[in-house]
Amino acid sequence: MAQEGNTFLEDANYEEATPCYDRVLEKDPKNKWDWINKGLALAELPKHEEAILCLEKATEMYPKSAQVWHSKGTALISLSKFEEAIDALDKATENKPKSADSWNYKGMALANLEKYDQAIEAYNKAIVISPKYIWAWNNKGLAYLIRINIMKLLTHLTRPSN
Repeated sequence: MAQEGNTFLEDANYEEATPCYDRVLEKDPKNKWDWINKGLALAELPKHEEAILCLEKATEMYPKSAQVWHSKGTALISLSKFEEAIDALDKATENKPKSADSWNYKGMALANLEKYDQAIEAYNKAIVISPKYIWAWNNKGLAYLIRINIMKLLTHLTRPSN
């Protein structure tokens, strides 16, 4: 059942994936991967509240699991709950400091809150861990671009007009 759910999840067939995870979780309610995957599938449907409940269940059962916190953080980003996402991703990086993915996603959440300097710091941590991580480089470049354009705009707006 879990493998079938995973196949549906990989194929973006989220409606079919969730009942597979439900059946597995009835038999094995402590399986963190099925809670995570069910949560991710529900987030894509979008059944946001149900998705967060699944991921919260996983974090309650496995509070030291970086993957559980990372998954919750990414789901919260997709729900535009950026502050909560940062909290979850902080827990992910506390439990696995060398997770380039978690640092990258934290940067994404920070950038969405227009905290570009902090976002760039998070992207830099991801790049130090994984120097060829193209998404961290890309996101860092975008954060710099947005920050520079905002600075130029502010300079232009504060310049006296003749």
